[in-house]
Order: sequence, then structure tokens, then C-alpha cells
Amino acid sequence: MICHSDLGKSLRVAQSRAGMSNVKLADQLKITKQEASRIRYLKDMKFSKVKELAALFELSVDEFDSLGR
Repeated sequence: MICHSDLGKSLRVAQSRAGMSNVKLADQLKITKQEASRIRYLKDMKFSKVKELAALFELSVDEFDSLGR
């Protein structure tokens, strides 16, 4: 799969739709709040992180990717 979107934007949209705070995101991903804030603005991510985020929001990888277009 080739992502043609802004994956940080995908995360921000998914997070907004789910009503999930950065603190909750950090807790779910077992990362710091600062790291959660940082990944919200990445243009590109490792595929394993994209899969993890898509699963967290109960989306397919393609659905998650499309949120950033």
C-alpha cells in the first residue's frame, strides 16, 4: 500500500471523530503525551504504526489513510 495522504491529519481526524484526547491516545498506545502530540503532525509513519492506529480506531488501513486526503 502506498499512502498518498498526510498520516498525521488522518490521526487528527480519527481522533476527533472518536472524541479521543491526546492523553487517552497516549494511554492506548502506551507512549508519552508528548509523543502522542508529535505523531499527530507527522506526514509519514512506519506501516506498523499506521496499522496500529487504524486498529485503535476500528478502521481498515485504507480507511485510515483516506482520512488524511
